[in-house]
Amino acid sequence: MADLERLYDVHWEIVGNLGDLKSFSVTEQHVLYQLCGHHSLYGPSQLLYIGRSEEIQHRLESHSKSWAAGESDVVHVRAATVGVFSTWEQWVADKRPRYDQRIDVRLVAAIEILLIYAHQPAYNSQSLATAPDPLDGVHLRIFNTGKYAPLLPEVSTRRYRDVRRPT
Repeated sequence: MADLERLYDVHWEIVGNLGDLKSFSVTEQHVLYQLCGHHSLYGPSQLLYIGRSEEIQHRLESHSKSWAAGESDVVHVRAATVGVFSTWEQWVADKRPRYDQRIDVRLVAAIEILLIYAHQPAYNSQSLATAPDPLDGVHLRIFNTGKYAPLLPEVSTRRYRDVRRPT
């Protein structure tokens, strides 16, 4: 069963700057977010944090009052919807399914773990050292689409798993 694979479209949109939360256009379909900004070691426009929440606006307010308040430059926010990837033809025609409440929250959590492990954001502390496992024995393969930079366009649990060898 571990040979099975499911494909998902994680579609990123730019929603604004963390310092101007009132101008955000976050909807309930947005379940993942990334924060990008200047990092003192890595430079400008770096991926600082990846997170998930069913209430992104509230979570971003929390970030803006904690660690992000001390940032030396503007922190940009992108939010994403998640849908089952079907075909490139549907994707190009912008007829891809979007996240709805029927998608398992465990799936969104597994996608978040995979994104964090694959990209190693500077301010994430969890999910950095633990390779993502298949969800219920099924590998995940995700396409980051839309305004996804600085993320990789494609990641999967097949690629980002520790190879455990017998000792």
